[in-house]
Amino acid sequence: MEHPFIHEKVATSLVMAVDDTATNLQLVGNLLRANGFRLSLLTNGADALAAAKESQPDLILLDIAMPKMNGIEVCRRLKEMEETRLIPVVFLTVHSDRQYILEGFEAGAVDFVPKPFDSAELLSRVRTHLEIKHAREFMVHQNAELARLNHEKDEFLGITSHDLKNPLSGIHSLSELLAKTATMSDSERREIGQTIFESAAEMSELITKLLDINRIETQGLKPHIKEFVAQDVLHKTLDAYCEKTKAKSLVFVVEEDAEPIHVNTDRMFLEQIADNLVSNAVKFSPLGSTITVRLHNHGVVVDGILLVFEVQDEGVGISEEEQPHLYDKFTRLSAKPTGNESSTGLGLAIVKRLVEALGGKVQCTSSLGQGAVFRVELPNIVRSSISMVSQP
Repeated sequence: MEHPFIHEKVATSLVMAVDDTATNLQLVGNLLRANGFRLSLLTNGADALAAAKESQPDLILLDIAMPKMNGIEVCRRLKEMEETRLIPVVFLTVHSDRQYILEGFEAGAVDFVPKPFDSAELLSRVRTHLEIKHAREFMVHQNAELARLNHEKDEFLGITSHDLKNPLSGIHSLSELLAKTATMSDSERREIGQTIFESAAEMSELITKLLDINRIETQGLKPHIKEFVAQDVLHKTLDAYCEKTKAKSLVFVVEEDAEPIHVNTDRMFLEQIADNLVSNAVKFSPLGSTITVRLHNHGVVVDGILLVFEVQDEGVGISEEEQPHLYDKFTRLSAKPTGNESSTGLGLAIVKRLVEALGGKVQCTSSLGQGAVFRVELPNIVRSSISMVSQP
């Protein structure tokens, strides 16, 4: 049974026909057009080569006997160009002797259809070769997807074996020490307890993020829209990181609108976005540096006021080469957390998926040695409480 993807691709395929005889082109064009194919009709080999390189048709019907450059030479050159080498070429020609057929196949053709052609036969062969082409592309796509999933599986196993096993081993050893050591000062017990707490927190963060990304990809994202004040989410997030910022002597600088920003969006999504971006900044900020957080109504868009949320750090920055992979799952960048914190490589992947689910976008501006600014823009924002009160 033909896969829906292949059926759709065949139905919308672009077919190029090349023939120096206008009557032949008209016959082929009328037949293919009547059966829903998109067409590109050309009368000589040189134009066909240029057009094929630019538009990359799904299949080429090619006459052999053409002036200046015959069809076999055109086919040979098509197979030499990277952009066109995989396009199936079918010769539509009056030449039927064995020598021409052998030369055509050696040049890279996949089939011959004799002139005058039978309409049903030509359509059948066109569809067959298009199905083969798109099936091959589908298999390449599927194989690439399987390779990606296998890589993610390896990354997942690596994380669970390292990022979970190591802190778990530490918890086991320290708890055993607590249980078996009769003489231990209060300060020593507190220190061990703090280490156990931090290790458990790292494990909890990793498990939470793994569950989050799994939920996003298996169940999809269904925002639950309600109205709330955006500043409440910001302050809750910053309060949660007070202890961590104190431990690294970090300073939060907050720039926000004085008036409450009433938003209509998913509160949990916005909380997760803010938490992941602030957590990321805290982890990668140098000791004693500043993290600037901005929250503003920022201009009118089609669906309402645009909410802008930014987190800026003074870390080592992100190289141009690494930026395209920022939002990939399990990405580990060259920059390392400055306080020996763990990094799951999932936070930014979660941010991107949540932001897009809310109809917004996230972007990063950074260069090595200059820190990074993550900017989230969300639409569908209700105007401030003042304008809301004035409404009837």
